Amino acid sequence: MKQMGLAEKKKEMNMQRVMHDALHYFEKNGYYNTSIDKLCKGAMISRSSFFNYFGCKEKIIELIVADGLKDYKEFVYKEMEDPKDPVESLRSCIDFHIRATVKYKNVTSVAYQMAMDNENFKMLNREYIDVTEYAIGRVKELGSYTDKYPARWIATLILGKCVHAFMSMKVEECREEILDTVDRLLEMMK
Repeated sequence: MKQMGLAEKKKEMNMQRVMHDALHYFEKNGYYNTSIDKLCKGAMISRSSFFNYFGCKEKIIELIVADGLKDYKEFVYKEMEDPKDPVESLRSCIDFHIRATVKYKNVTSVAYQMAMDNENFKMLNREYIDVTEYAIGRVKELGSYTDKYPARWIATLILGKCVHAFMSMKVEECREEILDTVDRLLEMMK
């Protein structure tokens, strides 16, 4: 593996700083109320560096969502590796996703909107479904569920419920609503 040069390391550090600050600003002020100038000032970089690193503000949301997906994958693969109670582990995986969605509600809201017509966001959404499908498939492998319903279908329903609840309810009410739906789906799968 090739080692990063000093310029590449500096760029990576600056990008991480912008993403960290952007997440904070987006949650505090909203995506549309956070200017590129504010992000540049907070990260102490020039506008030209910003555009060199990201190209546009939308790319930051994409990278933040991709980072969240990485965390979700790590959690799911670890949780589902050798679960004591596969169903409870699956529920924990879904709850992990819900908690992140609620914690970063402004970023999530923008990401859901962008997923309507942006291929990169659609791909990220499919990856979330893939990971959830893996967890459901793992529960089936371990004998907790029948094969009556395809894991992909259940994963799509669960994540669809996440989007629906998040976009139509008060954020603080979402978690319980989604988990209730998940519990009903899991019961149906037995």
